[in-house]
Amino acid sequence: RHKELSPNQGSSDFCDGIFFPRSDPVVIAAILSKDRKRVLLGRGKHFPPGMYSALAGFMEHGESVEDAVRREVFEETGVRVGKVEYDSSQPWPYPYSLMIGCIGYVSERIDGKGEDLVIDKNELSDAQWVPIEHLEILLEESKSASTLSLVAKQKEMILPMPAAIAHQLVHKAVAIAQNRK
Repeated sequence: RHKELSPNQGSSDFCDGIFFPRSDPVVIAAILSKDRKRVLLGRGKHFPPGMYSALAGFMEHGESVEDAVRREVFEETGVRVGKVEYDSSQPWPYPYSLMIGCIGYVSERIDGKGEDLVIDKNELSDAQWVPIEHLEILLEESKSASTLSLVAKQKEMILPMPAAIAHQLVHKAVAIAQNRK
Protein backbone atom coordinates (compact mmCIF):
# COMPACT_ATOMS: atom_id res chain seq x y z
CA ARG A 1 0.00 0.00 0.00
CA HIS A 2 2.70 2.42 0.91
CA LYS A 3 5.34 3.76 -1.34
CA GLU A 4 8.77 2.42 -0.58
CA LEU A 5 9.70 3.49 2.96
CA SER A 6 13.06 4.82 4.07
CA PRO A 7 14.95 2.84 6.74
CA ASN A 8 13.85 5.46 9.28
CA GLN A 9 10.13 5.00 8.66
CA GLY A 10 7.62 2.43 9.79
CA SER A 11 4.08 1.74 8.73
CA SER A 12 0.92 0.22 10.13
CA ASP A 13 -1.59 -1.90 8.25
CA PHE A 14 -4.07 -1.21 11.05
CA CYS A 15 -4.43 2.53 10.44
CA ASP A 16 -2.57 2.88 7.13
CA GLY A 17 -0.22 5.40 8.77
CA ILE A 18 3.47 6.10 8.30
CA PHE A 19 5.50 6.63 11.45
CA PHE A 20 8.85 8.22 12.16
CA PRO A 21 10.40 6.73 15.29
CA ARG A 22 11.39 9.16 18.01
CA SER A 23 15.05 9.97 18.54
CA ASP A 24 16.26 11.80 21.66
CA PRO A 25 19.34 14.01 21.26
CA VAL A 26 22.10 13.44 23.79
CA VAL A 27 25.27 15.50 24.04
CA ILE A 28 28.50 13.76 24.95
CA ALA A 29 31.75 15.65 25.43
CA ALA A 30 35.39 15.23 26.30
CA ILE A 31 36.46 18.36 28.19
CA LEU A 32 40.04 19.68 27.98
CA SER A 33 41.60 21.57 30.88
CA LYS A 34 42.83 25.13 30.36
CA ASP A 35 46.44 23.97 30.02
CA ARG A 36 45.38 21.15 27.64
CA LYS A 37 47.22 18.62 29.82
CA ARG A 38 44.15 16.79 31.18
CA VAL A 39 40.72 15.54 30.08
CA LEU A 40 37.67 15.44 32.33
CA LEU A 41 36.06 12.00 32.46
CA GLY A 42 33.18 10.70 34.55
CA ARG A 43 32.12 7.38 35.92
CA GLY A 44 28.42 6.54 35.77
CA LYS A 45 26.91 4.43 38.54
CA HIS A 46 25.94 1.70 36.05
CA PHE A 47 29.36 1.46 34.36
CA PRO A 48 31.48 -1.69 34.52
CA PRO A 49 34.20 -1.57 37.21
CA GLY A 50 36.93 0.93 36.37
CA MET A 51 35.23 2.45 33.30
CA TYR A 52 35.41 6.21 32.81
CA SER A 53 33.87 8.03 29.89
CA ALA A 54 33.13 11.39 28.33
CA LEU A 55 30.31 13.25 30.06
CA ALA A 56 26.84 12.95 28.56
CA GLY A 57 23.27 14.05 29.04
CA PHE A 58 19.98 14.65 27.27
CA MET A 59 19.38 17.98 25.58
CA GLU A 60 16.49 20.14 26.77
CA HIS A 61 13.89 21.42 24.29
CA GLY A 62 15.05 24.65 22.66
CA GLU A 63 18.62 24.22 23.88
CA SER A 64 21.62 24.46 21.55
CA VAL A 65 24.19 21.66 21.48
CA GLU A 66 26.81 23.99 22.95
CA ASP A 67 24.57 25.13 25.81
CA ALA A 68 23.59 21.53 26.56
CA VAL A 69 27.27 20.55 26.89
CA ARG A 70 27.94 23.51 29.19
CA ARG A 71 24.87 22.76 31.33
CA GLU A 72 25.46 19.01 31.62
CA VAL A 73 29.14 19.36 32.50
CA PHE A 74 28.39 22.04 35.09
CA GLU A 75 25.50 20.08 36.62
CA GLU A 76 27.50 16.86 36.88
CA THR A 77 30.94 18.21 37.85
CA GLY A 78 30.76 21.94 38.64
CA VAL A 79 33.22 22.67 35.81
CA ARG A 80 32.52 25.72 33.64
CA VAL A 81 32.94 25.06 29.92
CA GLY A 82 33.47 27.88 27.44
CA LYS A 83 34.16 26.96 23.83
CA VAL A 84 32.42 23.84 22.51
CA GLU A 85 33.20 22.27 19.12
CA TYR A 86 31.05 19.68 17.38
CA ASP A 87 33.04 16.57 16.43
CA SER A 88 30.80 13.68 15.37
CA SER A 89 27.59 11.79 16.05
CA GLN A 90 26.54 8.20 16.63
CA PRO A 91 23.12 6.58 16.86
CA TRP A 92 22.65 4.83 20.19
CA PRO A 93 19.71 2.46 20.59
CA TYR A 94 19.45 2.69 24.39
CA PRO A 95 16.82 4.21 24.29
CA TYR A 96 16.51 5.66 20.78
CA SER A 97 19.21 8.28 21.22
CA LEU A 98 21.41 10.24 18.88
CA MET A 99 24.74 10.93 20.55
CA ILE A 100 26.13 14.33 19.51
CA GLY A 101 29.85 14.32 20.23
CA CYS A 102 31.76 17.46 21.15
CA ILE A 103 35.06 18.65 22.48
CA GLY A 104 34.75 21.27 25.21
CA TYR A 105 37.29 23.63 26.70
CA VAL A 106 37.27 24.95 30.25
CA SER A 107 36.26 28.59 30.25
CA GLU A 108 38.78 31.20 31.23
CA ARG A 109 37.76 32.44 34.67
CA ILE A 110 39.41 35.19 36.64
CA ASP A 111 39.20 33.30 39.95
CA GLY A 112 41.07 30.27 38.58
CA LYS A 113 38.46 27.87 39.97
CA GLY A 114 36.93 26.81 36.67
CA GLU A 115 38.40 23.30 36.97
CA ASP A 116 37.45 22.50 40.59
CA LEU A 117 35.26 19.39 40.72
CA VAL A 118 31.96 19.36 42.58
CA ILE A 119 30.53 15.96 41.66
CA ASP A 120 26.77 15.41 41.62
CA LYS A 121 26.59 11.96 43.23
CA ASN A 122 23.05 11.51 41.87
CA GLU A 123 24.52 11.60 38.35
CA LEU A 124 28.06 10.23 38.67
CA SER A 125 29.88 7.97 41.07
CA ASP A 126 33.14 9.81 40.29
CA ALA A 127 34.80 12.28 37.94
CA GLN A 128 38.48 12.96 37.42
CA TRP A 129 40.86 15.14 35.48
CA VAL A 130 42.94 12.47 33.74
CA PRO A 131 46.44 13.42 32.54
CA ILE A 132 47.02 13.13 28.79
CA GLU A 133 49.97 10.78 29.42
CA HIS A 134 47.68 8.35 31.26
CA LEU A 135 45.05 8.55 28.53
CA GLU A 136 47.71 7.72 25.91
CA ILE A 137 48.42 4.49 27.80
CA LEU A 138 44.70 3.66 28.13
CA LEU A 139 44.10 4.30 24.43
CA GLU A 140 47.02 2.03 23.53
CA GLU A 141 45.73 -0.72 25.86
CA SER A 142 42.31 -0.54 24.24
CA LYS A 143 43.83 -1.33 20.83
CA SER A 144 45.07 -4.73 21.93
CA ALA A 145 42.41 -5.85 24.42
CA SER A 146 38.63 -5.85 24.57
CA THR A 147 36.83 -3.71 27.13
CA LEU A 148 35.48 -6.87 28.79
CA SER A 149 38.95 -8.38 29.16
CA LEU A 150 40.19 -5.14 30.73
CA VAL A 151 37.24 -5.21 33.17
CA ALA A 152 38.08 -8.84 33.99
CA LYS A 153 41.67 -7.83 34.75
CA GLN A 154 40.26 -5.32 37.27
CA LYS A 155 42.12 -2.42 35.76
CA GLU A 156 41.94 0.78 37.83
CA MET A 157 40.72 2.77 34.83
CA ILE A 158 39.48 1.73 31.40
CA LEU A 159 37.85 3.55 28.50
CA PRO A 160 34.70 2.59 26.56
CA MET A 161 35.18 0.26 23.60
CA PRO A 162 36.86 1.81 20.53
CA ALA A 163 33.63 1.74 18.48
CA ALA A 164 31.89 4.01 21.02
CA ILE A 165 31.75 7.74 20.38
CA ALA A 166 33.06 8.36 23.92
CA HIS A 167 36.27 6.53 23.06
CA GLN A 168 36.64 8.50 19.83
CA LEU A 169 36.14 11.80 21.67
CA VAL A 170 38.83 10.94 24.21
CA HIS A 171 41.13 10.02 21.33
CA LYS A 172 40.39 13.36 19.64
CA ALA A 173 40.95 15.33 22.87
CA VAL A 174 44.33 13.64 23.35
CA ALA A 175 45.28 14.48 19.75
CA ILE A 176 44.32 18.13 20.33
CA ALA A 177 46.36 18.20 23.53
CA GLN A 178 49.39 16.68 21.80
CA ASN A 179 49.29 19.51 19.26
CA ARG A 180 49.02 22.27 21.89
CA LYS A 181 51.42 25.15 21.56
